[in-house]
Amino acid sequence: NTRKEVMKINDDRFRLVELKRNYGQSSALQAGIDVADAEFIALIDGDLQNDPADIPMMLQLAEKEEWDLAITEFERRARAADEAGNVQMKAWAAFNSAEAYIKQSDLPKAKICIDEALPLLERIGDRNGLCSIYKVMGQYYSGTMEWELSESAFDKAITLSRENQTPFLEAFCLLEMARMLLAKRHKGRAKLLLADAKAIFQRLDAKKYLEEIEDIESTLVSCLD
Repeated sequence: NTRKEVMKINDDRFRLVELKRNYGQSSALQAGIDVADAEFIALIDGDLQNDPADIPMMLQLAEKEEWDLAITEFERRARAADEAGNVQMKAWAAFNSAEAYIKQSDLPKAKICIDEALPLLERIGDRNGLCSIYKVMGQYYSGTMEWELSESAFDKAITLSRENQTPFLEAFCLLEMARMLLAKRHKGRAKLLLADAKAIFQRLDAKKYLEEIEDIESTLVSCLD
C-alpha cells in the first residue's frame, strides 16, 4: 500500500516515482536519486533499520565541515543486534559497515566486516545480501590487487544479481569488475563488461552511471590513440 499512502500526503516536497516493475532496491534508490533536486540527498530504507533522527545531525555536520558526503557506521547497531540475537540485522549491519569502509578506502576494517557478514548471510540464506557482500568483496580484493579473488567475487555477485533479477546491482557489479580488469590491464574483457553495464543502465535511465562509463570509454579511446 505504499503508493496509496504516499498519494495521501498533501505536500509539494513529496514526489512519487513509479517503476514499470520490481527492479530491486538498488534500482529504486537510483531512480529516486535521478529525479531528486536538492543539494543533499538522504537514503533510508522503509524498514527503519536506519534511524531517521540521525539525518539532521548528519546534515548539520556536512554543512559545517563542508563535506560532500556523510556516512554513518553500523558498529553500535551490530552490537545491539548481537545482544538481541537478530542474525539478519547483525549481518546487514556488518555488510553496511564493510561497504562504508570500502568507500573510505579503509581496507583492513572492511575485511573484518566482510568476514563477519559473509557466514551470517550464508547461514540465513539471504541471496540479496550475499550478492551485495560478494560485490564488496570484489571491491576489497581489487583494492588489495588480489585480481583472481576479485574476479571470482564479482562473478558470484553478477550471477546472483541475474538470478535475483536485480538489474541495477548487476550493472553496478559489471562496471566495478570492468574497473578491476582495467587496473589489471585486461582492456578487451573490460570493454565487453562496460558494454553490458551500459545497456542495462540505458534501460534503467541511470544517467550518472552512463556518464561514468562514457568517461571510462573516452579514456580507453585516448589510450588506443
